[in-house]
Amino acid sequence: MIRCNWCIGNEIYEKYHDEEWGVPVYDDQTHFEFLVLESAQAGLNWLTILKKRESYRIAYENFEVEKVASFSSEKIEGLLQNPGIIRNRKKVEASVNNAKRFLEVQKEFGTFSGYIWSFVEHKPIINHWEKEEEVPATTAVSDALAKDMKKRGFKFVGSTILYAHMQATGLINDHIRDCFRYQEVRREKIEAFPPILEKDSRILILGSMPGIKSLGKQQYYGNPRNQFWKLLANTFGEEEPEGYDAKIQMIKRHHLGLWDVIKHCRRKGSLDIDIKEEAINDLKDLLHNHGSIERVLFNGGKAFELFKKHLGFDGFNQEFIKLPSSSPANTASFDLKLKEWKKTILSNETDE
Repeated sequence: MIRCNWCIGNEIYEKYHDEEWGVPVYDDQTHFEFLVLESAQAGLNWLTILKKRESYRIAYENFEVEKVASFSSEKIEGLLQNPGIIRNRKKVEASVNNAKRFLEVQKEFGTFSGYIWSFVEHKPIINHWEKEEEVPATTAVSDALAKDMKKRGFKFVGSTILYAHMQATGLINDHIRDCFRYQEVRREKIEAFPPILEKDSRILILGSMPGIKSLGKQQYYGNPRNQFWKLLANTFGEEEPEGYDAKIQMIKRHHLGLWDVIKHCRRKGSLDIDIKEEAINDLKDLLHNHGSIERVLFNGGKAFELFKKHLGFDGFNQEFIKLPSSSPANTASFDLKLKEWKKTILSNETDE
């Protein structure tokens, strides 16, 4: 088995390399963890930080950013006495400052994940290095990210630190081509979003699994080429909402719910045809216990087929209907899609 040379010979390094390094991260808590750890690494080697990782997890409240942002001066002094972490005042104070800035980014962009993935257009950069000597310490992308984060008040976020963060969290795949993880991280398990559902939701719209750009933004139908939000707005005779919060309010206002059939799977890229080893969300329980849902609409054939394969349609009280997919992979005209969406969604709609 061939690995990147930098990890060979140390069990902690090899485990980290084999299980984490380069796997795309879309979870804000994990991003915050790596920001804390990467900034603590400045001037040190990564193995030193990995050995202290569990101590950091305890000291930093499992990397819950809201808790770290509220650390008092007394708490900071306590951290500086903790032998399990790097006791550097500037680094510790920077970590608390960065937690506050992290929350500001979440407020502005919805998620930190959506913010940082925007620098790579919400799609991992796949490099093709033959040997480790070719791997850079910084790039124009990490330079731009560092410049923007510094403007936002983050500290210990130079281009080198942030390039390492991008490597660790899968925004960049810098495994050498012969490394067994080079292809594996491109097919790593991905997790779907929680449902958007109200007590009075009457229609549940199911997709298959969010694509790469949606995962990067942590938003349902976040790919601007996907026509989902445009189709819904036109169905209800409205202007397409500009912000994600406004889009979710449109969903709720019209008593719709959103979820995906798949809970997690492995997939290279964003195409449904590449979905492997899928596990299904607990839709059976949801549909049996959420009494207001009258109809289930499938956004495309893949969602329909997956539901049919894993759950079938017997034993449910809801009506099941397949809609033309809003995905850019469906080349049918927008007008044709809209006609079907309108006919289906508005067929039983009643004014409140």
